[in-house]
Amino acid sequence: PDAAAPLGVEACDEALRAPAVGPLVRAATLSDAAIRSLVSYAILAPSPHNGQAWRFRYRGGRLQCLRDPARSGGILDFGHGAAHLALGAAAENVVEAAAGMGFEAVVHPFPDPGDPLLACEIAFAFRGTGRESPRLRAIPERATNRRRGPRVPLDPADAAALEAAVTAHGGRLQWVAHPDALEEAGQILGGGDRVAYLSKDLHAELMDGVRWTPEEVLRTRDGIDVATLEMSAADVAGLRVVSRWSAMRLVGMMGSGRVLEQVSRKAVASASALGLVTMPGNDPAAFLRGGRAMEAAWLEATARGLAFHPLAMMPYLFAHLERGTGEGFSAAEQAALRALRQRYRALFDVPEGWCEPILFRLAGGVPPPSARALRRPVDDVLDP
Repeated sequence: PDAAAPLGVEACDEALRAPAVGPLVRAATLSDAAIRSLVSYAILAPSPHNGQAWRFRYRGGRLQCLRDPARSGGILDFGHGAAHLALGAAAENVVEAAAGMGFEAVVHPFPDPGDPLLACEIAFAFRGTGRESPRLRAIPERATNRRRGPRVPLDPADAAALEAAVTAHGGRLQWVAHPDALEEAGQILGGGDRVAYLSKDLHAELMDGVRWTPEEVLRTRDGIDVATLEMSAADVAGLRVVSRWSAMRLVGMMGSGRVLEQVSRKAVASASALGLVTMPGNDPAAFLRGGRAMEAAWLEATARGLAFHPLAMMPYLFAHLERGTGEGFSAAEQAALRALRQRYRALFDVPEGWCEPILFRLAGGVPPPSARALRRPVDDVLDP
């Protein structure tokens, strides 16, 4: 991509700021201002590649959370699992924000079988005094943190708190923390990166979501701001080369794709642990619950000063193999993924019929991220 003219300092600073949340409105009924505030918290949820495949509308006293079909789909959104994961995370933010306003919020997954875009409805009951929890305060601070540093062992108390957050939503959180197991996990994830970057369709999907300049970040307010990748100037230059399919095609022809494995291997090398959230079922409702579990754990990690970095690609590639047709991947790529899956299962226990909504890297002792992903404005996602 061609580099655009640089922004001024003030505009660049704006590009790196997280969007503001609305004030917590405390009243016995939900006003228009309160609904907007709830949605401002909802959209601070994470979404794969910051695609923000959501819309919201308030009808009959309930906040409806809908999948945006124009922003969902693709190889990494198999069965719209990734989109439903994001919607579950958004719903979890609403539950926390509503409690701060004095309302109990109850999430009803997929209330209308005739409307598959309606992921959930959130009902509210006024309970009086607002409750501002550490997780609520963490919502504006939550961000993907890809920074690396020396490995710090995972504190058992931190591990237990994140496990409890996931268990509360019916899921299971398991860890890989032994250095030998982390080394193996880094090799597996690196191998998955190699397959992804050398697959033409998936390469195009990944690169389409990268935002290379502050101007592009401000214009779209979605996608992956390259500044959030915590890369050196040399690494960014390498990524620009990688972004061109002609270069990747040549790498594949020469059989020299091992260099593509280094980013994940380095990330895992500095991890305190890798965590995998598994959830019974593999239908859309399971991924919605998985999103709530993921966000609860992520907010808990944020409140505890831990760096949380989702490594979501591998579970969704494996879903293609096990529940799909493998469309978009050559026979050799499918074989490589099957071999990686076998090694992956030696590290993580995935019961039959369970889904894997999120795999993530957790790290202690690293500073906050140097840049944060933006969000589209409330007016863009809240229907009148």
